Parts: sequence; structure tokens; C-alpha cells
Amino acid sequence: MHGTRNVLRTANDVDTVERVVPTSSVAAMIGDAVDILSVPGRILTEESWNTTSSLTREPYSFSKTPAEKEAWRSRTRRTAGASSPSTRAS
Repeated sequence: MHGTRNVLRTANDVDTVERVVPTSSVAAMIGDAVDILSVPGRILTEESWNTTSSLTREPYSFSKTPAEKEAWRSRTRRTAGASSPSTRAS
């Protein structure tokens, strides 16, 4: 999370950076394949957050959720929310 915050803050302070689009991971939305079974209609949206991972269960996925939430909180005129290349837009 601190890394995300530092990158976005620095990008905002540098005049030559025009736009930052953080790349998300599906890990920020679900912890593992079993988790998708509890998602309504098995459709992930911007409201879908990984709530099942922890430091001992899927720690990589656990780390992605707060980092992406920070990207959304830290948005400025030069930064967008996160884009998830592992999902498709409907």
C-alpha cells in the first residue's frame, strides 16, 4: 500500500507525467478460485473485493486488496482507478 501511495504521489508531483493507470490483479477481487462461487452471478464488479485472504491464506492476494484500495483513494487529475486486465468489460 505504501508503494502504491508513493508512486501516485510522485507521479502527481512530476510535470512530465500525464496519466497513471494502475494495473490491478484479480487477486484484489477474489482470493482463489473457490471464492468466485460465493460471488452473485459469478460476476466481479468494482464493488468486488477480496475478503477471504489473510497473511496465512493467500498472502499475495491479501496484499493486493489494500494496495488497490489505496490507488482508488489516492486518485487525482492524473491518476485513474485501477484497470484489471484479467477481467473483461461488459
